[in-house]
Amino acid sequence: MKTYFLSLLVFGLFSFDMISQNNLIIEYGVDYLEFYKKEEYTKNISEDAKLYLQEHENNKKKAIQGDRTIFTLKVNEHSSLTDYLKFMEVDDQQSFILVKMATTISSTLKYGDQLYLVKGFLGQHPTFEPFDYQISWEIKGEYKEIMGYSCQLAEATIDAKIKVKRDQFKVKAWFTTEIPIQEGPSIYKGLPGLILGLEKHGRYIYATSINFPEELHIDVPEELLDE
Repeated sequence: MKTYFLSLLVFGLFSFDMISQNNLIIEYGVDYLEFYKKEEYTKNISEDAKLYLQEHENNKKKAIQGDRTIFTLKVNEHSSLTDYLKFMEVDDQQSFILVKMATTISSTLKYGDQLYLVKGFLGQHPTFEPFDYQISWEIKGEYKEIMGYSCQLAEATIDAKIKVKRDQFKVKAWFTTEIPIQEGPSIYKGLPGLILGLEKHGRYIYATSINFPEELHIDVPEELLDE
């Protein structure tokens, strides 16, 4: 039986048996890649548009500056939940909305094989909208280390549909087979290991901590249980 030795200071000692229980809590932070400075993104737009884009992105960047956890992913045997940390007061509406816009990550709930977007202002009175997504990952031969785990690169063009609206965008994901859970933040799932790093829309989403509780409950609304 293979045993994975993580940092005793941060994580303690876990065996593959514990990891295979599929109970997981992972926290993520967000950094900007400043894509508006790269010619490949701006070569076909005017100087005024470049300045507007930079100012717009700089304003959002202020909301996620600093090395802090922004949201969590919780996984158990039947479901997974991506949600923002409630690190701001409920009445701080503008800041909370700005953080969500800055990260470009949606809150999601997955129950069984169905993924839902979690809607609702500041997490109050949430509604759950079925989300159909198609991710055809192309696994590359490039590796890097994240939090002591060996992670492999995968790339994809996401073709997502919400009701009648369809969008396409490219993403890069860094996943580790050392944690063989086919999960990741928000809609980004389906690789042969946990996604610890994600590049999308000029943001780099990265794991800040990982825990493997023996028990983990995720609330699933009754209306979804009956579907």
